Amino acid sequence: MTLESCIQRIFWRLGNGNFTPNQKDVDAMTQITEWINREKEIELDNNRLFAKIYTYCFMHEIQFYKDIDFAQKKMHELLQQDISDHYDLFSKRLNELKLNLYKKKIGLSDKHPQLMSDEEKSKEEELISANQSELSKYFIGIYSDDKIYKSLNNQITEAINNYKNYP
Repeated sequence: MTLESCIQRIFWRLGNGNFTPNQKDVDAMTQITEWINREKEIELDNNRLFAKIYTYCFMHEIQFYKDIDFAQKKMHELLQQDISDHYDLFSKRLNELKLNLYKKKIGLSDKHPQLMSDEEKSKEEELISANQSELSKYFIGIYSDDKIYKSLNNQITEAINNYKNYP
């Protein structure tokens, strides 16, 4: 039986009004179920890298939220977002990281100004003044969105090409 004939048989039996399953009905449902399971396996095989990353991210979401259902909901929300949203957030976070690393490198404190002594504030002002030109580049964003997007695309395609045949 073809999948189409299996489905037609089940609809015919259901629409008949008096449904008493027989062996052909059981065979039809078995064949449909087997086909669905084969298709799922093929889909998973074709998307092995996605499955690895999904599992990894899902595990981290569960650890972060301490709630499986909420973590799964969050994963679905992330998958529904446009890829450009993910790239934009990555760009923002990468530039924030580079800014914080630079601030630490030149000796700027993480303290809130209201928690600093007058001496610490004075030192901060001197550091900011001495590094103003470079600091402004980091505040704007040391990496452009275009550069980050190209880099991400290159890394993603390289990863796909390097790991697509791994189990």
